[in-house]
Amino acid sequence: MDADRDASPVPTMLVTGQMLLLAALAWPVDWPVRRPRRGVRLVGLTMLATGGALALAGGLALGPALTPSPVPRAGADLRTEGLYGRVRHPIYSGLLLAAGGRALSSGRRRHAVVALALTGLLDGKARYEEVHLRRVFPGYDAYAARTPRLVPALRAQPR
Repeated sequence: MDADRDASPVPTMLVTGQMLLLAALAWPVDWPVRRPRRGVRLVGLTMLATGGALALAGGLALGPALTPSPVPRAGADLRTEGLYGRVRHPIYSGLLLAAGGRALSSGRRRHAVVALALTGLLDGKARYEEVHLRRVFPGYDAYAARTPRLVPALRAQPR
């Protein structure tokens, strides 16, 4: 099933909501601002950079199968190795880590609220996407049983 053949408005609504929330996070901080303490700001900036790198690496691992839509592209393969062997949605995980980092580094309540809203939206988007992935890939249930959705397990999973 391809995003172009999905008649539901849900994928478009999810992508639009995601883009609006990401834009709200990127919007410059209002001045004057009371900056968070240096240590908190450093942790936030580290989270922001690490999350951005994780999202980028997840996108690169998908290659031509990458789409903003939660509906998989026709002919795409299920990725279960590398980052996708640690979490099922590393792009979303990276975006959430970066959003939390933005909220910490800016010290703005509105960024924290937007990061929480993005968490809810991306969790819903991942669940919606997984309905389609289960339809397209017969092995998806086994993959989902051994691989966390968004947060990697702290210890190695038995294979």
